[in-house]
Amino acid sequence: MKKNIAVLGLSRSGTTWAAKIIDSHPNVIYRHEPDSEIKIPIPLVTHSNENYFEAINAFYGQIERHATVRACGKQPLFNKQYFNALNGAVFKSSVFFARLAGRLNVPFNVVERVSRSQAGELVWLWKSIESVGRVGSLLAALPNLKIIYIIRHPYGQIASVLQGEKNAKFLGRTPFSEDYGVFSQLLNTPYAIENKITLAKVKAMMPIERMALARLLFNEHVLNALEHFKSRACVVSYEALRDDPLGQSRAVFDFCQLDWNKQSEAFVKSSTSVHDTAYYSVFKRPSVDTESTLTPADKNAIKAIINAYPSSRCYARYRDVL
Repeated sequence: MKKNIAVLGLSRSGTTWAAKIIDSHPNVIYRHEPDSEIKIPIPLVTHSNENYFEAINAFYGQIERHATVRACGKQPLFNKQYFNALNGAVFKSSVFFARLAGRLNVPFNVVERVSRSQAGELVWLWKSIESVGRVGSLLAALPNLKIIYIIRHPYGQIASVLQGEKNAKFLGRTPFSEDYGVFSQLLNTPYAIENKITLAKVKAMMPIERMALARLLFNEHVLNALEHFKSRACVVSYEALRDDPLGQSRAVFDFCQLDWNKQSEAFVKSSTSVHDTAYYSVFKRPSVDTESTLTPADKNAIKAIINAYPSSRCYARYRDVL
């Protein structure tokens, strides 16, 4: 049975960085956000009494063959044991040409020839921000799947999303604070029902309050689902990973049953020693403060949501430092 790992988390939680740390292992084959291109025909928020085994397994059956540059070519690229010298060179060259072809609107898939004789046990890894609300259904349908869920302080996460919206990094997407279709699904979760949160209440909130509430509802839904799969799920704080990248990365590798190696250690060190200002870069110096872009009024609005729902587990870890 194949070993499968998924890194999930809300947008701007550090999921790409966490996924690339795992991808740095020589035996890992990575797919970046495949569910953004291979659509899973199920709701964005699913529940334990619903059966989506067939749809999820059909999606999973396509991941290995999904060789678009978006899925296979997320930078940086690492040396892999399952590539011999020729196939490794072909893979990296095909990523370059696929990117070039994409600019000309010419379809061109990445060439990924895996030589199993060159490798030990292969590990399939994928990363998603779209399937966060499906986490329980994914684990139920895929018994060999392990999930790493990244959760970030609401100040830093919301500040990063607002920066992206301001700089048009989410072209074609409804602003997060106005995505009432997603809210409608979130309001059917047990936590929202228990706290009597209605769509009318949501619409009466300020945009930044809605952003904080959406994150609370998603995270609560995930944490509740993971309670049923404790041996196959690991919750990682972005701040803990940022403050102790080597120690936390080693712990994640232990959970994934991956051996620590020189390539992974080198990437963790390099990714935290320089700061690339590109929005989607994984090279970010920990000392750079994203939260400073929030005004005091912004922080008070987020804090108001946190204080309004004291039973929330996802915000409990941050309540004392707000």
